Amino acid sequence: MRSLVVAAGLGFAALVASAAPAHAICAVNAPTRAPVVFVGVAAETERGFTRLAVEEVWKGPDLAPEVWVLSGQEAPPWPFSWRAATSSIDAELEPGERYLVGTSEDFATNACEVVAYPSSDLTQRPDEARSAVAAGRDGASPPSRVADVVPTASFVLDAGVLASLLVRRRGARDA
Repeated sequence: MRSLVVAAGLGFAALVASAAPAHAICAVNAPTRAPVVFVGVAAETERGFTRLAVEEVWKGPDLAPEVWVLSGQEAPPWPFSWRAATSSIDAELEPGERYLVGTSEDFATNACEVVAYPSSDLTQRPDEARSAVAAGRDGASPPSRVADVVPTASFVLDAGVLASLLVRRRGARDA
């Protein structure tokens, strides 16, 4: 019995322990080397995705006034997200802040492809910069809130059934 408790404790410790993060080394002007480059203001972040209001498109396809980018590790819905993976190269975009963003063609980015970009800094602005358009691409597919209901409801239902079985078993043992 004692070895079972020790094994369970070690298993739990391994589950919650994190390895030291690796640190990204970014090239100079990395955002401008990406296939899609734009200036935008971060609006919200949800489960590894960030929504940005596009101010200018510098490179790539026309973009909608708002786009979603995969800025980190795609996280599962609650309650499975309690131990979501993170990385030192996840782009941490603060709502309300303005950024120069470089993404892949499927709108994934990282810390090396996002830099704060104050409105006074026009040194890197290309002559072909253009505005966002309503018919432009809207970026990555953000996490669906409707899809969150099924795993969460399943988790709650499973926990309720398990609790009910434990109560019945305890009641039968006490009788």
